[in-house]
Amino acid sequence: MVKTLARKKKTLRLRSGPAKKKSVKKTMKRAVRKVMGKKKLVKKVTKKVTKKLVKKVMAKKKSSVMAGTVGKVVHYYDKIGVAILELTAPLTVGELLTFQRGDRELFTQPISSMQINHADVEKAKKGDVVGVKVVQVADSGTMALRA
Repeated sequence: MVKTLARKKKTLRLRSGPAKKKSVKKTMKRAVRKVMGKKKLVKKVTKKVTKKLVKKVMAKKKSSVMAGTVGKVVHYYDKIGVAILELTAPLTVGELLTFQRGDRELFTQPISSMQINHADVEKAKKGDVVGVKVVQVADSGTMALRA
């Protein structure tokens, strides 16, 4: 900011003569306002970005902090009765899962079959996206918890 003001001051001094002192002061004031205005805008933008980042981080912490959370249903295929889960913890076939939407517990069932890219698997690690056969409707957004 100081460098830009110094540059403008030098150029204004070169152009102006002794009779143009008032116009030089006005243009300097305009230049300062421009730079200061930009600085304020930058501060406002950074505040907004940090608020968004904080919200994202807190959402991630909440999801991982929830005790017993295995994953979240991303999609549900109603004709074949399969829920696509995005896992936040490892999962194996035979485990008992409870599907919960908000405060309501929808149903509890053991995992009978699990697939990754149409291939049957016995175990899946954190971060995998798996298809799980379910007995009831599990819409997207439903949480899967260990029972």
